[in-house]
Amino acid sequence: MQPVFGKMTIALIIGIFAVLIIFLAVFLSASSPGQNQPVPPGTCGDKVLQYVNQNLVQPGSPATLVATSEDRGLYGIRIQYHSQEITLYASKDCSLLFTSNYDMNQAGGAYGTGSGQGTQAAQPAAPVKSTRPAVDLYVMAFCPYGTQAEAVMKSVVDLLGSKADIRLRYITTVTGTTADSVNSLHGPTEAQEDLRQICIQKYYPEKLWTYIARFNEACYPASGNTETHRKPAG
Repeated sequence: MQPVFGKMTIALIIGIFAVLIIFLAVFLSASSPGQNQPVPPGTCGDKVLQYVNQNLVQPGSPATLVATSEDRGLYGIRIQYHSQEITLYASKDCSLLFTSNYDMNQAGGAYGTGSGQGTQAAQPAAPVKSTRPAVDLYVMAFCPYGTQAEAVMKSVVDLLGSKADIRLRYITTVTGTTADSVNSLHGPTEAQEDLRQICIQKYYPEKLWTYIARFNEACYPASGNTETHRKPAG
């Protein structure tokens, strides 16, 4: 006896039911009260600032809120950290946080900074085939994500040894030709440590990753303790 429905018909019926279930779930989610409702800009600004201070900056050196405004369907939250003003973006329900925006109406895709101006987006370089790979890891000495990346990369360095060129690059702002002209996100102490590590990498490359491991284990945690920076009484 032949089956009433063929395999293709059964698959089609299952597909239709799956689409209906997804549609129903999306409809119910969108119609549920309290979901994706805009929050006041001031409330969102406070929430973003709290998130930044708890997750994105060095302990003991909090960012401050400058202003919150509406920017093309998003909230633009301006914060100040170590004398630098940074603009972040959040969805109006304050559930998603963005660190930058791209203006697709400008040729090439301009990178937005919240000021209405942008710089031309860099075109990705074509990959170069090589038997000796080169890797650049961009870090800051006191960045919690940078130190985690270094811990992972050290295992790669230990594994590959001299078979690869693995270099640390430091994210700083340089305004002159002296050490004092180097500015880093987490302040002057970080800029000095960045320069120290750059010197070790240049003049004592065989000792760099041993130093990095010991620094991240012992010195980096102490940098977040404000008690270690206080001068003794008297």
